[in-house]
Amino acid sequence: MTTGERLRAIRNLRGLTQDKLAELSGVTQANISDIETGDVKSPTGETIVKLAEALGITTDHLLGYELKEEVQNE
Repeated sequence: MTTGERLRAIRNLRGLTQDKLAELSGVTQANISDIETGDVKSPTGETIVKLAEALGITTDHLLGYELKEEVQNE
């Protein structure tokens, strides 16, 4: 799943339109649309932070990083 696909899924889960997310995050609706459609494949760090904060999630979650189990010492 791409960052744009995750963004759209989480936004929809929260019941937000692109316009409302733009208002909450300070990221333009056009930029949100471009991220979701894949026209922007690598959003800036600042954009990711703003979107994650507005959605109430971590940047890692938005970017799709999974926490890996720590290897236990023997």
